Amino acid sequence: LAYGDSLSKDEKSQILLTMSDLLGLSQSLLEQAGGRIRATPFCRELLRKERLLCGHYDASLTTVDPFPDRSEYEGPDPTLYSIERLFTGAINHHLRAHLKVQSELDYRLLSMKVNEAWKDNRKRHFYGETLGAMDDLRYGMSLNAYMKVFIAHGYFDLVTPYFSSHRLTQLMKLTENQQRNLIKQNFRGGHMFYSWDESRVEFHEAAQRFYQSVSEEQSF
Repeated sequence: LAYGDSLSKDEKSQILLTMSDLLGLSQSLLEQAGGRIRATPFCRELLRKERLLCGHYDASLTTVDPFPDRSEYEGPDPTLYSIERLFTGAINHHLRAHLKVQSELDYRLLSMKVNEAWKDNRKRHFYGETLGAMDDLRYGMSLNAYMKVFIAHGYFDLVTPYFSSHRLTQLMKLTENQQRNLIKQNFRGGHMFYSWDESRVEFHEAAQRFYQSVSEEQSF
């Protein structure tokens, strides 16, 4: 991908063939995309012959493509739209029945109205710099030698893929002591991996160990 058009046709063809074997997508599709496949085409094309869509939030789950004759992806996400009502109903009940929150507003798992209204006044033009948190994290870990970080991901999440976080943490220029304070763990499942019973238990146990290790080291 880095070499681009400087590769010979034979070299490019071999690379795309290898990518096709690894990803399960056709070589022609990969060639058309220049080897750079976004999540949405991947979800649409991987199981197209079976007329199935993979979930963006959990690629291990699938649903029937209701519009196989249309060029754009217009199907539901099998994860998000399946659990949305369960989570929304549960949190609204918990807020009012147990936390005694008095409000006419309803909690929404994913509000497109809020998403569309989001504004960043610091962004002067379309090509403005993408904001991130890695510099702040590096600064915080430098300022506090006892600071510990726990990063958790689901293996099948295409919205926030685990490899991106792992790659960024490997570029943080941390000392050996700081590296020991940064813990990364992946679980079976997707974006909401805790919706898997096994992963929810494992995540709960991992969080307990993490908090216990922090409290033990700072009890001086």
